[in-house]
Amino acid sequence: KQWYQRRVAITAGECRFSAFFLGVKQSLSSAVRPEEVGFQINYSRSVLKNIIKQYPLKDVRRSVEHYLNKIEKHLCEEEKLHETVGSRYCHTILSQLSEYQGLIKSCYPDSGITFEFREEDVRRLFDARIQKMG
Repeated sequence: KQWYQRRVAITAGECRFSAFFLGVKQSLSSAVRPEEVGFQINYSRSVLKNIIKQYPLKDVRRSVEHYLNKIEKHLCEEEKLHETVGSRYCHTILSQLSEYQGLIKSCYPDSGITFEFREEDVRRLFDARIQKMG
């Protein structure tokens, strides 16, 4: 479990846009109204668009493959732990994605800004890879 938690923390740290959304959440917690976040220089719509462009589906796929390979390498196949940990990792990534989408919706309304991929795309990546593992 500790190994898994470290992996999730590392993934969140490596994610190029996690720092951006962390800053957005900090702005919201410091009494900035959601509709005003986009007017801050570091969190403007153009910055958000650039960050989202830097993380397309192929990079998500690469990241998923990397961490699932590590999971497969470090966990025993007999116990099927790799499937359990892979599923939890998928759930964590999907919840982060959902949280980020919620922040975009509340802080950048009517902007039309979205990720280049959807939750279903990420879920399909995980499902395909976990089936290979099993």
